[in-house]
Amino acid sequence: MKINEVTGKSRVDEYGAILNFLSKAPKLFKHLKKKPSSQMKKTDFDEIPFSKNKFGKITDPKINKHERAKGKIQEDIDYDKAYRAFTSAEMGSRPAGDDGTGHFIRTFGANKKKDPEAYKKGSSAYGPTQLNVKTAKDFTTRHKDLFKGQDEYIKKYRQQGGNFNKFGREPNKPGYDPKWEYGGKGDLSDPKYHEPFKNLSTSVMRGMMRDLQKKNPNANINDLVKRWRGADQSHDPEYYDRFFKTYNQQ
Repeated sequence: MKINEVTGKSRVDEYGAILNFLSKAPKLFKHLKKKPSSQMKKTDFDEIPFSKNKFGKITDPKINKHERAKGKIQEDIDYDKAYRAFTSAEMGSRPAGDDGTGHFIRTFGANKKKDPEAYKKGSSAYGPTQLNVKTAKDFTTRHKDLFKGQDEYIKKYRQQGGNFNKFGREPNKPGYDPKWEYGGKGDLSDPKYHEPFKNLSTSVMRGMMRDLQKKNPNANINDLVKRWRGADQSHDPEYYDRFFKTYNQQ
């Protein structure tokens, strides 16, 4: 049997590969024509309906769709970069200080005159990414697999959030401590808690992307920013500008 010296395959194998390609060509072109060529990415080719693509990945669209529905497939987001970008968006020009503790504060809260409803509602948002305890509790409960090894810190974070909600703007309440007031440093500003806070924040981000992609498999970093901020770009363009300036520079 004659062997192709370049490919190392027999003519039979080569003809078989060609026939296999031609049999699946209609599905291939149907898949690719969904997007203009200018918008194509490597990941688009990952879902071409072949048993394996040139990158060696299984590419059955049904499998990918199923995995996305379970929240297992996520856009290629760098969560370390996202953490720094959210810090920039939330902290603005506020200095972190030599030890970073300048960013580990409770939110100063909404302006009473500009947003009386938000002022009355209050907030337990804390740290560089201003993660509130309600959000943390929600995601650590529903997505436990993303928070393995973080139980001790999560417990402390919930306790701190409880004190924020209990003593904020309540200076006459027994047990009051200024550290739990709006703008206070809380219980977790010490540098030893900085890495655990980052781990908690990035795990919540992953959980958010999981939720977003269950609803929309094409959800991306823009959707994550909207979910975290709670507002789209038209309502807070400066926030988005700070985020993407940092995210895209790294």
